[in-house]
Amino acid sequence: MKSAKCKVQSEKSKVQSPKSKVQSVGSTVQGRGWQPPQTIPCSLFPTPSILHFAFCILQFAFLALLPVSASADPTINVTFPEKGGYVYWIEFKDALGKAQVTAPTHAAGTGTTIDLAPAAPAGKLSAGELKLYDPKTGNLAAKSLANLGAKKEPKLKEADFDRVRTVRIILRPAEGKPDERVESAVVTLKDANSDEFTAVVDPSSEGVAEFHDIAGGQESVTVAYEGGKMTVDLEVPLDRETPVFTHSLAISDKVRTVKTSAAPAPKTPGEEGAPARPEARTTFATWLPVIMAFVFLGLVGFIAYMVLKSRGATLEGSLKKLGVQFPQAEEPGAPAAPAQPVDPNICPFCGQRRDPATGNCACTVQTAPAAHHGPTAGGAPRLIGTQGPYAGQIFELAGGETTIGRDTASSIALADDTTASRRHATVRGENGLFTITDEGSSNGTFVNGTRITGSHPLQPGDEVQIGSTKFRFEG
Repeated sequence: MKSAKCKVQSEKSKVQSPKSKVQSVGSTVQGRGWQPPQTIPCSLFPTPSILHFAFCILQFAFLALLPVSASADPTINVTFPEKGGYVYWIEFKDALGKAQVTAPTHAAGTGTTIDLAPAAPAGKLSAGELKLYDPKTGNLAAKSLANLGAKKEPKLKEADFDRVRTVRIILRPAEGKPDERVESAVVTLKDANSDEFTAVVDPSSEGVAEFHDIAGGQESVTVAYEGGKMTVDLEVPLDRETPVFTHSLAISDKVRTVKTSAAPAPKTPGEEGAPARPEARTTFATWLPVIMAFVFLGLVGFIAYMVLKSRGATLEGSLKKLGVQFPQAEEPGAPAAPAQPVDPNICPFCGQRRDPATGNCACTVQTAPAAHHGPTAGGAPRLIGTQGPYAGQIFELAGGETTIGRDTASSIALADDTTASRRHATVRGENGLFTITDEGSSNGTFVNGTRITGSHPLQPGDEVQIGSTKFRFEG
């Protein structure tokens, strides 16, 4: 009996050993700040059994995994550079190393909350990137998941959007039609970060090689085609007019081509090969609104006229009521205003005083017979101003030389005529005959409208112009 009792106690101590292990694990978890559930008392299993032992093992596994899942928090709060709409997705590799991409998600405002749980299947973030796309600029920001795991509230800046989402290289023959493209080629693009991207152009591509997530800046593009290869450098700017960057490359070698289904970009009228601008044509539909407007205005005017006529009103009376003033007509039989006295010595045409000797004024023109070469009986020879600053003035011509000019020392001083030279001309009289000589004036001397050179005879009635002053010669 005693040996049997010892055997039962020994077996009982063996069964209770798992319980002690579970309790030690629970104390460890509790030390981390987590309160484990109470272990199920052995009173549920009054008799040690295999079922009791299995239950303790399951409880141990649950307590071992629970702290790991409770400590994982793959949520981050991202702040955008400016308020607007954005699209984000996650590119990562799963536990088997297979590339995975989450569905693109739209976000608007100044920021958003992003759950990185799809990229952390075992509670640890996988290798990959979080990509945020700005539809307004066409640029993209790519952030490593490893770096985001330590930052719960990353704040993005405009400089973080340093990649161009879509870059299109169009291959066309240098000598070809606008709708022709290179049939096939391999295009390799090396971006500003020295990352290489390769695209194959086949007949279905219609000559377009498309790349994504290209670092903006100086790029190198290599095109390999049947029978040749070319490399060019181009700039892919982050600040551009369209979200998609498009660049056309001309292949100078002879290559196979295909026709693109897309319509070529329309050319500006006037450019070579562009259709002429259609001439504007005036149709009845263009003039119809104008005609209708005139008909309507005419109808309104006719109705207004008939209404005024029916009331015995006149158009003039209606306008006077509106404040329109009309000139007053002289009543018949009214006495005329007394005439102002007229000075008979004043010419009513030019306003100048008449010559008391001849009764002529400045505007009187008399032409002597061409054959007359002697002095007239009208008086001494003289120059009478007819136009200009000295109109109406009379200058007597004595025998000998009479100098004319702007100089005050001249015999006839024309100080007020700025177009006359200081010593402009000279009139000489001898034996009743007079001549005029130009003294090298700047604006010349004219007789009867003709510029003279040297000496020119003067006849009574000749018109002499010096500067801007015109004279009539009488002698």
